[in-house]
Amino acid sequence: MVGVGRLRIAAAITLAVAVVLTGWASAPSGSGLSRHFEAATQLRSAVTARQPRLIVIIEENRSFEEIIGSPAAPFLNRLASQGTLLTHSYAVTHPSLPNYVALLSGRTPIRSDCRACTFAGLTLVDQLEARHISWAAYLQGLPQPCSMVAGAGAYTEAVDPFMHAARIRDHPSRCDRVLPFSRLPVDLAAGRLPTVVFVMPDLHHEMHSGPTRVADAWLRRLVGELRASPVWRQDTRLVVTFDESRGRDVRSCCDRLGRGGRIPTIVAGPRVPRGRDPVPYTHYSLLRSIEAAYGLPFLGHAGDPATATIPAVADRPGAPSELAVAPQAVASGTERIRSPRAVGRGGVAVGPVGWLDGLALFRVASRRRCRCPTGARRSVRSSSSPDDLTDQACTATTRHRGARLRASPQPREPGMGGLRDPKGADMEDHRSDRRTDRLGVLLDQFDFARQIAQARLGGLVSPASLPKGAPLAPRTGEGPLTDEEYLWEPAPGAWSIRRRGKAASPRPYGPGNWQLDGAAGDPDPTPVTTIAWRLGHLHSDVAGRWEWSFGERRRPPDQLVDFSPSAAVALERLWATLGRWRDSVAAVTDEQLNTVGFGQSPNTSDPEVPFITVIAEVNLELIHHMAETALLRDLYRTRPRDAR
Repeated sequence: MVGVGRLRIAAAITLAVAVVLTGWASAPSGSGLSRHFEAATQLRSAVTARQPRLIVIIEENRSFEEIIGSPAAPFLNRLASQGTLLTHSYAVTHPSLPNYVALLSGRTPIRSDCRACTFAGLTLVDQLEARHISWAAYLQGLPQPCSMVAGAGAYTEAVDPFMHAARIRDHPSRCDRVLPFSRLPVDLAAGRLPTVVFVMPDLHHEMHSGPTRVADAWLRRLVGELRASPVWRQDTRLVVTFDESRGRDVRSCCDRLGRGGRIPTIVAGPRVPRGRDPVPYTHYSLLRSIEAAYGLPFLGHAGDPATATIPAVADRPGAPSELAVAPQAVASGTERIRSPRAVGRGGVAVGPVGWLDGLALFRVASRRRCRCPTGARRSVRSSSSPDDLTDQACTATTRHRGARLRASPQPREPGMGGLRDPKGADMEDHRSDRRTDRLGVLLDQFDFARQIAQARLGGLVSPASLPKGAPLAPRTGEGPLTDEEYLWEPAPGAWSIRRRGKAASPRPYGPGNWQLDGAAGDPDPTPVTTIAWRLGHLHSDVAGRWEWSFGERRRPPDQLVDFSPSAAVALERLWATLGRWRDSVAAVTDEQLNTVGFGQSPNTSDPEVPFITVIAEVNLELIHHMAETALLRDLYRTRPRDAR
C-alpha cells in the first residue's frame, strides 16, 4: 500500500507545516516570536527589492575558440572585454535539447532532440513562481504564446525546453509565459520585462544554421536595445552562452557533468566586474547561480559538489548572505543557519530563508542542546531565554522491550546507556555510540534494520533484544530461509517470482528467465505475496534508486535485477545491493542531501524531493518489507500440517 503510506506522510507534513505557520502567525504582539517574524518579513522584503534582473541568451554549436578572438564575432568579443568572460565553461552533453533541459531542471531526462516528448519533475519555473519572481521566455519565430508546433519557419522546438516540461506545457498560466520574440521589445518599452528572462534566437540567428557574423550582428542590435532602456541600469545581468560546442568536441569538466565541449559564456551588466573567470563551469553552474541569486534550493546536479557558483551571476551586493545559501527548508538537522537571532523551542532554531513559499517559510536547524542521556526524549521547560537550556530541562524516557524506563541518575559506566529495567538493574544501551547528525541517524537506522533482517532470514534471534555485540543464537523452530519457504504461496494466486510467461499478474518484469509479478499502479485488491516477491520487490526498488542516484541513470529499474528461484542466491544479491546503496549514501554531502532531484528514479517522487527524503524512504521500504517477510516466516512455520 505504497500510495496510502505516501498520502499519510503528506497529510502529516501538511498538518505539521500548518501548525508551525499558525503558531508563528498567532504569536502575541510584541513577543519574541512576533518580533522575529516581522524582522524576517522585512528582511525578505529588503532582499526582494535588491533582486537583480537576469537575461539569458542561448546561442548554438560553437566552441570557445570559434568565438573568442574570432573576427567573425566582433560584438561578442567586445562584450567579453566589457564584462566577465568564463574561460572554462562547458556544455553538459550533445545534442542540443538536453542542454536546454539541463539548464532548466538540473538534469537530462531527455537525451535527444526529440519532438513532442516531455519530462516530469520540478524546474526553475516552479521555484521562481513559488517565490513570486516573474519570468518569461522569448523565442524567435514562435507563432504565438504557448504554441506547441514542432517547427515554424526558422523556429524549432529543439531550442524550447519550456514546451518539453510537463509542469509548464500542461499549466496554462505558465505556458502563456512562453512568448514570441516579437513581444520582447514591447515589454521592454512598456517597463514590463520580467525579473528572469530567457531569449532563444531562431536557427538563422543562433549560429546553428546561419553564419557567425549574422548572429553576432543580431546580438549587437538586441543588446543595444537593452542597454538603451532604463532596465539596464537596474542591476541587470546579461548572460550569453551556447547550448553545446561542435559535435566532435567532447572536452569535459566537473566530474564529467559537462561533456559537451568547451563553450563561450559571457556575463555583462552595469555592475558586473570586468575580467576573466578561469573556474570550470557547466550549464548546471548557471542554473545554480540563478537559484543562488534568488535564494532558491538547488535542483538536480546544480547541487553537486562539482558544480561551482558563478559569482558574476549570483552575487547580490549588499544582500544578506544567509538568504543566498539555503537549499532545503524542512528538517535541516545539524546544519547551522546564519540569520539574526535564531529563535526556537524544543532544541531547534528557526530562521528565515527563501524557499517554496506556502510550503516552508522557515528552515529548522540545530542549536546548542543540553546534555541528555542517550536515547532520551527532550522536554524543554519555560525559560526567560530560548538559549537557557540546562540539564534540568531534560527528562530521559525511552521504550525498551515494551517497558517504559527512566534514566539512571548515577554516572554512566563506559559502554552503558544509564538505563535501568523495572527491577532497577542496569541495562546496556547498545545505541549509546550512535551518531546524532541527520545522515548518521538514517545510516544507523538502516544498519540496525539490515542487521535484524539478516538475523531473521538466517534463522537467528533478533539482535534488538540483546546487548550490543552479543552472539546470536539459533531461533527456536526456524533455520535459514529455504527455497521451499522462499517460494511458498500463503494463498492461491499469490504474487511471486515465476518463469517468464507463467506470471500471475498483468505486468511482470525482470530481464532474465524468472520475472517478478507486477501491475501498473497499485493493484486493487492488494494481492497476497510470497517471501520471494517481497525480497525481489525490495531488491528492484533499491537497485533502481542506486542506478538513478549514483549510477549512469539510463537503465530501467525493472530491468536491473536478475531474479532467482534460489533463496540463497537471491539473498546474496540483495545484501550486496543494500551494501552498495549504504556505501554510496554514506559518502553523500550535506549539500547533496538537500538537493531536490539528486535521485531521479522513474515512477517515484525522487525527482521532486530532497535526497534525504529518498534515503528515509528506502529505510522505510527495508523496514516494512522485512517485517512482512518475518510475518510470512511465522505463517510458514505454523501452517497446518495438512498444508505441508
